[in-house]
Amino acid sequence: MRRIAVLCLACLLSGCVTPAGNLTVQALDKPEFRTMTSVLRPQLTRHGLLTEDGAWYEPVLSLAGLGLGSTAHAGATLFERLSPAFRFPGLAQDLLPGSFRGMVTGEAGVSVTAHAFTVLQGVDKVHVSLLALTDWTRDGRDDWLLLCRIEPQNQPGTRRDYYLLVDDPAAPVLKPRVLAIRDCVSGRCRIVETADDPGLAPESPAMELMQGQQTITQPPASAPAELRQGPTQTRLTQ
Repeated sequence: MRRIAVLCLACLLSGCVTPAGNLTVQALDKPEFRTMTSVLRPQLTRHGLLTEDGAWYEPVLSLAGLGLGSTAHAGATLFERLSPAFRFPGLAQDLLPGSFRGMVTGEAGVSVTAHAFTVLQGVDKVHVSLLALTDWTRDGRDDWLLLCRIEPQNQPGTRRDYYLLVDDPAAPVLKPRVLAIRDCVSGRCRIVETADDPGLAPESPAMELMQGQQTITQPPASAPAELRQGPTQTRLTQ
């Protein structure tokens, strides 16, 4: 009985697989995570994060949702330990600092919150946010889904979004996997690379995308409301 109680508590406090086979997802930045589910819906559905109608199961109770646990200072952790190498895969690793902290001088232009950080690098404003927790690798531990947004300050209305997976948040250096890259110009956005379709030169400027090009995906105009109750330890969210 005690072991069953411990298992139930673990499902309440962290990621589990629902009876339907879906992974639970603790969304920490719901507006941006909803955008991610919209633009990467086929990939996230195939991986078990989303149901066929685009909803996801959230734990009713989680340490992260209470502001506790390993994500309580995730913004500082990402700033200090997230490797920026995903932006420059063509460069030798020894030419790059080990973290975003190593790419800035002093604290000017640096802002760190509970789940995110923002820095100024040259003309670029870089914002990194922990969007959600889920057991992506199905090894019984929470993995981190991140957004890294690059906004050139000399090109208003232009940005590049990296959707990232950190599958070992306890590692000394966080080396994310790029799940997708999305470029936006003047409110028009498109996915230009996914993990299933790699090959883009990662730092080719978003400004090269013309508004008349095809495969344009608009962000959702508004966030749908929570739907209905899921299994005992989860709630279904859309």
